[in-house]
Amino acid sequence: MRFSHIQLFNQGLQNFSRIQGENLRIQEQISSGRKVLTPSDDPIAATRIQKLQDELTQNEQFQKNIRSIDLQLRAQETHIDGAEQILMRARDLTVQAGSGALTHADRQAIATEISSIRDEMLAIANARDGSGKYVFAGYQTNTPPYIETSDGRIQYAGDEGERKLTISSTTSMSLTTKARSIFTDISSIGNTFATRADESNDAVPPATISLGDITDQATFDTFFQNLPDDFIIVFQNPPTEYDVLRRSGGTYATSQPYVSGDDITIEGMTFAITGSPSAGDRFNIESRATQSVFETFDKLLIGLQKLGDSGPDSIELSRVIGSSLESMDNTLNQMLQARTSIGSRLNVAENTLNVHLDVELLNQEILSDIRDLDYEDAISRLSYQSFVLEAAQQSFSRIANLSLFNFLR
Repeated sequence: MRFSHIQLFNQGLQNFSRIQGENLRIQEQISSGRKVLTPSDDPIAATRIQKLQDELTQNEQFQKNIRSIDLQLRAQETHIDGAEQILMRARDLTVQAGSGALTHADRQAIATEISSIRDEMLAIANARDGSGKYVFAGYQTNTPPYIETSDGRIQYAGDEGERKLTISSTTSMSLTTKARSIFTDISSIGNTFATRADESNDAVPPATISLGDITDQATFDTFFQNLPDDFIIVFQNPPTEYDVLRRSGGTYATSQPYVSGDDITIEGMTFAITGSPSAGDRFNIESRATQSVFETFDKLLIGLQKLGDSGPDSIELSRVIGSSLESMDNTLNQMLQARTSIGSRLNVAENTLNVHLDVELLNQEILSDIRDLDYEDAISRLSYQSFVLEAAQQSFSRIANLSLFNFLR
C-alpha cells in the first residue's frame, strides 16, 4: 500500500485540528464555567438544563407575585388599622355626646371633631399605594373609589373587581380587599333606606334631597319584608308637582304638590327635597338593610347639630346615638373580618414563598451538578491535551523529514 507525503501531511493536519479543537473547547468550558456549551455536547443534559432554567424562571415570577401581594396586603392592613383607630375615637365621642349633662353647644363641638374624623375616614378609603394606585378601588386603581357629591354626600364609585396574581402552578391569590365590605355594606340597625339625586338632573343650582329617616319603623318593615322596592320621584312640567314611581314598575302616587324643604313620607320613610328642580329631575329612594360608615357619620352629625335640649329632641337624640353606636360596632366588626382575611392570605403567601425558596435552592443544586464545570478535571484535561498536541507536533516533525533523499545525504 502506497503512503504518499500528501497523505501524511493531511493526516497530521487532521490530528492537529482535532486536538487543537478539543483544547479550545476545554478553554471555553473553563472561561464560561459550563461543561455543556451547546446542545450537541450532551443533548440529554441540555434538555434537563433548559427545563430546570424554565422552572427557575417561573419560580422567580411566583416569588415576585407573592412579594407584590405581600406589599399590597400589608398596606391595606395598615390603612384598615388606621380606620379602626379613628372609628373607635368617633365611638367614644358618640358615647360622650349621649350624656344628659351636655348642652347643645357641647354636642356641636363634638360634631366638629366627628366631622374631621369623617374626612379622615374618606382619606383612608381613598388611600393610595407607593405607585399612586388606589388601594381599595378594585380594577379601577386610577380612580378614587369614593367621591363626594355636590350636596356633600360620599358615594361609592368603585367596582367589584378582584385582582389576582398566580403564586404557584395551581394557586392564584387575591390582592384586593373590597372597599364595599369595609366602608359601605355595613349592617344597619333594622331595615333602612338611602336617598340620592339622579346624575342626569340638570337644575342649576341642583336641588338636593336629605338623607332622610325612618319615622314609622313598623310600616317600613312591613313594606320591606313583603315587597322590598325602590322609589323614584320624578318632577312634572312645570315642576310644582311630582310623581312617585316604583322602580320595579308602576306608579305609587301621582301629581303630589311640591314645596321646597317640606317632609315627604313614603311607607314610613321621611325625607325632604330642597331647591328648585327642573322638569324631569329625578330623586331615588333605595330600601336596603345596610348603610355606609359615611352615612352613619352624616346622620349622627345631623342629630348632633340640629337636635336641641327639649324633651322630644332628647328622645330623638338618644335614638340617633344608639343607632350610630350599633352601626359603628358593625363597621368595626367588618373591619376586623377584613383584617382576618388579609392575615390568612399573608400566612398562605409566606408559606408558599418558603416552599418556592426551598424548591429554588434544590433546583439550583441540580442545575449546578448538571451544567457547572469541575475546574480541577477540566484543567487536568487541558494539560493532558496540551501535552498530546506538543508530542504530536514533535513526532510529525520527525516523521515528515524521513525520506530517501535524507538517507542518501
